[in-house]
Amino acid sequence: ETRARGYAESTGELDEGVSSVGVPLLDGAGTVRAAIVLVCPTGRWSGNHRERCIAATVEAGRLLCRRLGGERYYEAPLPARGERLLT
Repeated sequence: ETRARGYAESTGELDEGVSSVGVPLLDGAGTVRAAIVLVCPTGRWSGNHRERCIAATVEAGRLLCRRLGGERYYEAPLPARGERLLT
């Protein structure tokens, strides 16, 4: 599910009160070399704020992948308003 989506999302699963989104950073060969993660208090992780955080993290991941030497990255469809995607 995470690989197909292109990002991982956690809502209080590892630490209560903490939510996050993570995006893999791929090099030119498509190998995962690192990841970028955004962490936010769960109380703010809803609706429009959540959607903007995911979109910003995915876009940052795409830009960093290009800097790592490639145009390859996971295509990450953004969540529909109110959709809850857990990994």
